[in-house]
Amino acid sequence: MTGGPVTGHPDRLDGPAVRVARLAGHGLRGAGAADVPAAVGHLLAVQAQEFRASLWGLASRCGPGGGPVPTAAEALRAFDAGEVLRTHVLRPTWHLVLPDDVRGLLELSAPRVHRAASGMYRQEGLDERTRGRAAEALATAAAGAPVTRAEAAQVLASGGFPSSGNALTYLLMSAELDRAIVSGPVRGRRHTYAPFDERVPPAPGSAGAGESLGLTRAADERVDVPGRARDRALTKVARRYLAARGPATAKDLATWSGFTLTEVRRALAALAEHGAAAARPGAGVLDGLELWTAAPSRQAGPGRASRREVPVVDLLQGYDEYVVSYTQSRGVVLEGLGAAPGDRPGTALALESRAAVDGVGPYLHAVTVDGIVVGRWKTTVSARELVVDAQWYRAPSGSVRAALAAEVDRMAAHHGLAGALR
Repeated sequence: MTGGPVTGHPDRLDGPAVRVARLAGHGLRGAGAADVPAAVGHLLAVQAQEFRASLWGLASRCGPGGGPVPTAAEALRAFDAGEVLRTHVLRPTWHLVLPDDVRGLLELSAPRVHRAASGMYRQEGLDERTRGRAAEALATAAAGAPVTRAEAAQVLASGGFPSSGNALTYLLMSAELDRAIVSGPVRGRRHTYAPFDERVPPAPGSAGAGESLGLTRAADERVDVPGRARDRALTKVARRYLAARGPATAKDLATWSGFTLTEVRRALAALAEHGAAAARPGAGVLDGLELWTAAPSRQAGPGRASRREVPVVDLLQGYDEYVVSYTQSRGVVLEGLGAAPGDRPGTALALESRAAVDGVGPYLHAVTVDGIVVGRWKTTVSARELVVDAQWYRAPSGSVRAALAAEVDRMAAHHGLAGALR
């Protein structure tokens, strides 16, 4: 049950092979992205309710060979300039996305997110007309200058709309989904909202659903899928997902994207028909799963050392895409941490791993060694120092502690502080 090398089955993917591929695909190994916007573009959408932690997660993917990373100030400047945007998309949570991608992603996913929120809309008395009028009021108010959440609440109150509690939260989210407002620059420590059309390029021509998505990137081969515009766009989403996150199952992709399993399977079949993706059986802890990879698959380049040399530690923020991009196969990041004989492989991984992977309390974030979650961490920040406090699932070796200290220094440098390990 530890997913070691599998002989006689060259097409099967075991845990170590999947982790190597995912670490490279996520940009956690290899040359790294040029900057934070490039890292966002590669990942397509990055979960970001913990905003500043998400900026660290992106910056950590930019340092070639584990070297210096973009500073927090540099990452924030890119966000303030609108090179990266934050909005509700794909699922009912915030994501960081590029301006070129956000319009099409919302075209594809906003109807589903609205349906997911429909119960709360009814509970708060927010019918479609009310939400539409509120969105117009918010966009008009933000046109003069971006507004904070508190200022948005005042705008809504003056217009006779609900302006506090869940009603405020859902009116703001609905306005984001309807492309009335989107993130503006941070003012002090407060986020702002700006008119969507001021921050996002216009859709080209009379494009249909998802056609403005810009999902065919220069590094990808073009995949022309016949049929409806929505199907073509979903296929591009699937390819972008696999290029950054494969190998992964159809269920992994469906949960991450918010689209139905039927839609996802249709998109994967279209990619396979065009030679742009392939399915391979899992082995070891992944036995019984069908894992999809993009073709050609992304390979790890020269960068941070491999497991066979010295251990590599990553300090992943609690909602890092390396963890949250998967459900059915996410337990591969816990392989070797004491699974009992007879534990079910494959479909049981998601349930067996949730308690260990999901952060609790202040220890929200994950410590990984060579892609395996081995502990949790939190930080204490003073004017001059960033201190990382780690809780371990297994006692770390001296080489692991040395690798962790090096990663703490990288994180501290990102924040312009000295680093220390408790």
